[in-house]
Amino acid sequence: ICHSPWAESIVGAVLRKARIPLVYLQHGTHHRLGIVDVLARFAPPDLILVNSRYSAQSTSNLFPGIQMEVWNPPLPSGIQSVAGASRDDVRAALTTPKDIPVIVQVSRMEVWKGHARNLEALARLSALSWELWFVGGAQRPEEERYEAELKALAQRLGIQARVRFLGQRQDVPSLLAAADLFCQPNVEPEPYGLVFLEALAAGLPVIASKFGGSSEIVDSTCGILVDKDIASLKTALQTLLTDGALRRNLGAAGPARALALGSPERQLAKLELLLRSVASFSQPELG
Repeated sequence: ICHSPWAESIVGAVLRKARIPLVYLQHGTHHRLGIVDVLARFAPPDLILVNSRYSAQSTSNLFPGIQMEVWNPPLPSGIQSVAGASRDDVRAALTTPKDIPVIVQVSRMEVWKGHARNLEALARLSALSWELWFVGGAQRPEEERYEAELKALAQRLGIQARVRFLGQRQDVPSLLAAADLFCQPNVEPEPYGLVFLEALAAGLPVIASKFGGSSEIVDSTCGILVDKDIASLKTALQTLLTDGALRRNLGAAGPARALALGSPERQLAKLELLLRSVASFSQPELG
């Protein structure tokens, strides 16, 4: 199983010569083909697994004519049943009042994840009670610069006291359980977005962009999909910040939606069937 074109181009030819079935697991997009992508075509896989219908649209450009199946990644364990710190404990540690609505975004510090849109929309809702948690630390120089730009933006907008940059964390399930809604308004499409499933499984209503993989996860039963404009995002945030009953109803529907798309038992069983479709597994002889 190869996860990227460079691996496909390096080992694919060897595997094909040895008649070993080859599966390409695609979790991104291939809208633009580079030299590595072209080289990978010389060792086409027997089967392509993609994480969303959106990813499938671009991956068909990489390996035209190859069998392709959508396979949603399974939920990680520990999202629904959070052990350790309670909601009140987490908020106390962050000096966040118990009753203030908390918006959380868990993602890499990358421009296309839409952090700045969150800040700009919430600045227009300064009359409302809210706090914003950004979870995820900068890991590369460009991400460090971006994080600094976000902090400067929050200050210019006059909301820096209400925005928490929590950095890299090992207790994300606890942070999700202590928040009230999840908002990641991408400016570019998410290939899939496992974090949206994690937020739904934690019982949070989700605000996401209505394009890319997020639009295959979030629907009107569990969240709100928004356009790229700030006005659309502001309206969605205002709705969920002021309507506690709607927020709770959408959040309550989240776990069922998450399991429908990412049940580990169901998705691993599907993966086995897909792999068996291109390879035969013999039982080992018992000595």
